[in-house]
Amino acid sequence: MPLLVTKGLGPPGGAGTAFIALTASATALTVTVTFPDDRNIVLVGRALDPEEYTFESDTGATVRCLAVVADENTIVLTVSDMTDGEPYTLFMPDAGIIDSEGNGCVGPFELGFQGAADAPIMLMIRVIDARMIEVVYSKSMAEDAADIDNYAADNGLEVTSVSRVNSSTYRVVTSYQTRAASYNLTVTGVHDAAGNLIA
Repeated sequence: MPLLVTKGLGPPGGAGTAFIALTASATALTVTVTFPDDRNIVLVGRALDPEEYTFESDTGATVRCLAVVADENTIVLTVSDMTDGEPYTLFMPDAGIIDSEGNGCVGPFELGFQGAADAPIMLMIRVIDARMIEVVYSKSMAEDAADIDNYAADNGLEVTSVSRVNSSTYRVVTSYQTRAASYNLTVTGVHDAAGNLIA
């Protein structure tokens, strides 16, 4: 199988036709950069390194690129969690994004997009003993997941404290639970580490 290492790009307007990035868009955990339909994108050098793709937001929300792959006329970045609806700017490497003919991308190397994320959910509640339960979330949670005011139980059960076990598990201490009684725990106002509100 032949391997295309690189072709000389030459100056813009040379024998090849340079091209531009058109848009960036996000879904939960991916950012896709789209190029013209007639380009088969190839990544070489710095453009293969996920750390070369960086993100900024007005609020300082942090997103990291974990993996990068070219797929026909797109580059798909696998990213850490984003804040849903947050405006971000993606900064791409200014070298190493070419098409299968060796023509280089001439920018823009900064593209704006709206963040997209799935809301965190409670995956399970485990009963530890007659006064303690653990809540396991689908994501790493923000500090407000340890705020007692965000938890409520029914049938006379009182929540007396909440503490963090790890980034996605929280221990909830209650008044004594009655054997064989059923209780509902309601959690509101908590966010994941990226700032997304619980579903």
